[in-house]
Amino acid sequence: MTLKFATWNLLNFLAPPFAAYEMENIATHAQWEKKCRWISMMLAAIDADVVGFQEVFSQQALTQLCQDAGLTYFATVDQPQCQDGHVCSHPVVALASRYPIVKVETVTEEAEILNAIGMSADFHFHRTPVVATIVLPLLGETKVFVVHLKSQRSLNDELAPVAGQWGATLHRGTEAMLLANAVNNETMPVVVMGDFNQGLDGDSLRSLREQCGLTDSWQLFQRSTALELAENDTQAAHIQSANEVTVLPEIGPRPATFYYGNQGLMLDYILFSRHFDPKCQTSMVDIAQYQCWDRHLVSPQFDIDGSSTDHAIVTTSFVERC
Repeated sequence: MTLKFATWNLLNFLAPPFAAYEMENIATHAQWEKKCRWISMMLAAIDADVVGFQEVFSQQALTQLCQDAGLTYFATVDQPQCQDGHVCSHPVVALASRYPIVKVETVTEEAEILNAIGMSADFHFHRTPVVATIVLPLLGETKVFVVHLKSQRSLNDELAPVAGQWGATLHRGTEAMLLANAVNNETMPVVVMGDFNQGLDGDSLRSLREQCGLTDSWQLFQRSTALELAENDTQAAHIQSANEVTVLPEIGPRPATFYYGNQGLMLDYILFSRHFDPKCQTSMVDIAQYQCWDRHLVSPQFDIDGSSTDHAIVTTSFVERC
């Protein structure tokens, strides 16, 4: 059997007549219906078993779309903020699963750690992570973290741009450190996925990269593919294009998940604990595929993708280890 994980930034999933951040930013009913159709289409296409979502405002609508796609279990731990009952901000993250969620919690902002690094004890995640324990086939109870780390945008518009961006970097780095600490305390299989708002090689994400034993799904896939190529004495395959997805080369460049002008950035990740690593003798699974669902970004069709999202969807699938 195959087990597939996905991370997906929905870009302001908010039903009219509510506005996202500003009074004028209201989707028409036609735009909202198109967005929901696109999400339903992509849920069917990616066929994931566990999906982490970012930028969720309309939780009930997303719950229904996920249930219609066979993702029966749904979890959030926070609510968006709305001013005057109409203008909404602070979207939340959410998780949908085909398999039972037996516990839902979040990451604790431990005062002792915050004090040790000189941060205020009232520090909070900019977007509260969802931490769900899911009973998965092949793996049993697995802890899945869904995150949307602080963006590059200043927390205080009154600060000079350089100071504001530095404050945002400190905030994101602290979020990453608290997340790494939570992962370090786990003994069960762990998945961390979401919009990190920075490349994994960035200094503010060093704790995730170096301190908690997580491996990027792209690295797992490339490593597995390289071993397979060596065993088969073959050469690296070329990119194959499908209708909705770029199937990655077995050894080659990593596609971007977000574009700032003509610059491609890698912001969306799925990280796995050693339980998913084929180098680990106790691993029960082998990685089968890493996919970046990006057609709506690189070759959009307005009648289909006009109300989609500005991020690619990232999926990673595993099969039972032989």
